[in-house]
Amino acid sequence: MPGTLNIPLEGQITTRRDYARVVALYSSLGLGLLLAIVAWRLQYVVSPTLRYQPKETVMSVHLLVTPKNKRVVGEHLAEFDVLPGSPLTLEEVMNEAKREVTIDVGIDGAVSYVIDNTINDEVAKSLASFGYEASRHGGTTVVAKTGSEIADTGRHLTIRALWPWFQGDVVSYGANASRVNLYLNDKGLSIRGTDVAADDALLPTIAEGTTVLANVTVAANSLQLPAMMADLLPIPADSKALQMLLENGGSIMLVKDEAGVGYYLSFDPGEMTVDEAAALGKDMMNRASLSTQEWTTPDGSSYEELRSQSLDIKTDIRAEETYTFITLTNKAGDTLRIAKTPNLLTVANREISLDNGVKPASTCLADAHTWFTTSLITEALPATLLNNNRAAALFLQNFKEVAINNGETRFCW
Repeated sequence: MPGTLNIPLEGQITTRRDYARVVALYSSLGLGLLLAIVAWRLQYVVSPTLRYQPKETVMSVHLLVTPKNKRVVGEHLAEFDVLPGSPLTLEEVMNEAKREVTIDVGIDGAVSYVIDNTINDEVAKSLASFGYEASRHGGTTVVAKTGSEIADTGRHLTIRALWPWFQGDVVSYGANASRVNLYLNDKGLSIRGTDVAADDALLPTIAEGTTVLANVTVAANSLQLPAMMADLLPIPADSKALQMLLENGGSIMLVKDEAGVGYYLSFDPGEMTVDEAAALGKDMMNRASLSTQEWTTPDGSSYEELRSQSLDIKTDIRAEETYTFITLTNKAGDTLRIAKTPNLLTVANREISLDNGVKPASTCLADAHTWFTTSLITEALPATLLNNNRAAALFLQNFKEVAINNGETRFCW
């Protein structure tokens, strides 16, 4: 008699083993990819170009020679002259290097560079005609001013170089030594971790569409104004308004219109009254238009007296519930405007928009408290404005705008 057919009516068909195989396969692929990336990036962990540098180097800009960095440099920094007085460009230097290049800046501002390769005799001879000498150190070549003493600073490990997105860094030496990441992309160059912190709460409101050339946030208890602002502001440095701004902290904004360059000074008014605000404006106008009167005494001696034009200043005060507008005009037609709210006092030689104004912002970097167009900068000023950031001074003229927030400095093309 044939056996009975036994078909189970309960139970489940499991795919657990198949799922485990898939997980194991993808995990192996992921681990293999990770190990491949690490193996490729290992070549960047020990930096040969940071090891050798001229003595008294205060800052190094260390850049990896990757396909992306070479493309960005070729498109945006191809004409950047690495060595002052020499036609050698950054693109040419990167083409000479194997894996990395470092640009060093000395305490006297002298610039040199190091590559992890040799340079041919023709290039060395050309550099010598411009006052630079190429010297070989291990597998690297240092190009510096003729007669420079080269120091061996030891091994420089960069564990962060294992990260696929690491492109380079900026190294500062001395009492304020630091090492922060550097990034290149199609928008510009970023230095992250600069920690130039400031409070951007004291920005004025301006008319929408206003062209802002610069906004500099000044920290409280500053000793002096940034050199660029001091040179461009038509305000005596000893005016009470500027002294209050330096003591209390605030912002200085430069704008451009048909009349030229205008300015806005903004800071916390504290307990200042309306009359005191008006007196502040008169002080600024008087100091900007002081005249001299020569006197002769009965005994024949003479002296000069400084005279202000306080009586020639017309004052108009308009008070609302939450703010006060003060307009000061002298006989020459110069006008100064002051807007006072409970938390902000703005002094400007342009219209101040409180009802329909906007807070200005950098198009280069989000949340920037300080930014400026590089067209304002002369060769003597960038280090002062950028808190003595010598690496920034190297590249300024190759960018349109520089912006700084509490964690990053960005240079936009």
